[in-house]
Amino acid sequence: AGVPTIFVYVSEWRASDGLAPPPGWVPRIEQPPRLDDKAAACIMFGRPMLSAATRVLPMDVDCWLDGMDRALEDAYEARPWRVYVLDAATKRVAFATGPGPVNGIAKARALDAFLDEAARRDGG
Repeated sequence: AGVPTIFVYVSEWRASDGLAPPPGWVPRIEQPPRLDDKAAACIMFGRPMLSAATRVLPMDVDCWLDGMDRALEDAYEARPWRVYVLDAATKRVAFATGPGPVNGIAKARALDAFLDEAARRDGG
């Protein structure tokens, strides 16, 4: 939609060493114990999930990792899946979904509608 997309991977939702996943949930992995494990999980699972939800090509997604202290997750309540659009000029949240993955398609559509409206306002 013409805006930079940054994916921040915070932690696994329903990891095998945490809240039990629904029956048949795939993949089932443990919380990454080290930052390099978190990076691998982001590339294998996070980036493709974001791409599917937002129609952004996986190679066009900049990935960032929350630290092992999960400070970003604590600040934004981002787990298991949440989308924020930040206004760079005002440094404020311009759009936010509720927590996912429940109603992920509706959240992706709401994001598309928000970005389309913002492009119209900006003459894009």
